[in-house]
Amino acid sequence: MTLENIADELIVLKGQSEAYKLKRDEMYNKLTNSQLEFFEYNGYRFSKTKEKLWDALKKANLSDELCSQIYSDSQNEKPRYSTLKMVEIN
Repeated sequence: MTLENIADELIVLKGQSEAYKLKRDEMYNKLTNSQLEFFEYNGYRFSKTKEKLWDALKKANLSDELCSQIYSDSQNEKPRYSTLKMVEIN
């Protein structure tokens, strides 16, 4: 497989990944607006993990300031799955 072929496939997969992230956000917002903790469908359970994190932090008897800092940091954390950086250029 050539570099061009691999690059073409990466570009397609990157688009799918972005669409997946947007759809996850849409599901989270829908669950939040419906006041549901989770939704089960077709063998899958969709749940709001952000809420669970906040609840766990509060149960640990941490200060509100520390809970807010940990929660905020967790929202900005992005796992790195590979060492390849792909940036769209114009």
